[in-house]
Amino acid sequence: MKIALLPQRVLNSYNTNMKGPEKTDIYKDGDFVIRFVDCDPDAIGNDCERELDPFYKKWRAVASN
Repeated sequence: MKIALLPQRVLNSYNTNMKGPEKTDIYKDGDFVIRFVDCDPDAIGNDCERELDPFYKKWRAVASN
């Protein structure tokens, strides 16, 4: 059995709309997973699609090359 320690940001970085996380926990290019904590599709005022859009556009640009 092997164990690896990774920076939290690699597998659980926060989107920039998240309130209160450490600066080191906010998504940066190269991170693998983004967590949209405040995103609730049923809540009033939370537009999950709008929050995801900038990251989706970046992904599409890279994936289409």
